[in-house]
Amino acid sequence: GGDFWAHPWAEELADNEKGEDIDFEDVVAHFNAKREEEGLDLLEVGSSPLVILEGIVDNSALSGQPGMNKAQRIADGIQASSFLLSELTE
Repeated sequence: GGDFWAHPWAEELADNEKGEDIDFEDVVAHFNAKREEEGLDLLEVGSSPLVILEGIVDNSALSGQPGMNKAQRIADGIQASSFLLSELTE
């Protein structure tokens, strides 16, 4: 439930070929690659967005819809947080 902000970067993450094997470093690398393409600063280790993101990754088994793989569940969790999504993509 709750609000959901679709974002192409998160949707691309959901399609990541690693699927169930994706980890925190893969997710950070995905967003940093997108940020670099857009001329944005890279995400800083230990910053609030990464702390929140790590929590979503660590708890990904508890979120998402049945039938989703880990990458899809993480993308779903990211898109459920307007704060996190804006911090990762702006």
